[in-house]
Amino acid sequence: MVDIVMSGERALFTDLLGSVLTDHGYRVVCAPARHDLLVDAVSSHRPRMVLADHLSDREQEPGSLVRRLRRAGPGTAIILVSSDHRRSSVEVALGAGANAYLHTSSALDTLLQSLRRVRSGEVVINIPRPLTAGRSEAAEVQRLANELTAREWQCLELLLDGVSTAQISARLGIGTVTVRSHVQSILYKLGVHSRLEATSLAVRYDLLAVRPHAVRAG
Repeated sequence: MVDIVMSGERALFTDLLGSVLTDHGYRVVCAPARHDLLVDAVSSHRPRMVLADHLSDREQEPGSLVRRLRRAGPGTAIILVSSDHRRSSVEVALGAGANAYLHTSSALDTLLQSLRRVRSGEVVINIPRPLTAGRSEAAEVQRLANELTAREWQCLELLLDGVSTAQISARLGIGTVTVRSHVQSILYKLGVHSRLEATSLAVRYDLLAVRPHAVRAG
């Protein structure tokens, strides 16, 4: 069993989710209704994971909560579930130490899959990325691709070659955790949810051919 502490502010939802988590090998240690109690629970129990709600309409940016949870449990994986889908909020939360950032609209299966991925060492992002009004899909994909960093373009190119995480790590001289973070950032920026979707999108719109000149190989 994997110990998990979770926010308990939404009582009915918490009860239902707690039952599902128990059925999937998790032990809900406690479900405090307030963030200060959630932080105390992480400090006291040192669970493997903490599932924290961040309701953006009532709370400030998520970094403060994540930093408090990280100090309380340095070895605890932090999964933040938020109604805030702004990229800046995602970056703040991950920069503060969150292991996953999920939108409140995420399906239960997505949540369970995200927990498994976090346990395997991945950084997970799952939030909606709506198309910009007035843009064609191709133009929108290109706009999103332009947000990729040089390192992320390198990782995407290797993904297209069918290279594994370990092989990308060896070729680029970076750690596997860093590779997973780059890959997750690629998925987030392209608005997709898997490596297969990312590579399919790259092939469909020939993204490597139109990537910015400054990040081209060589």
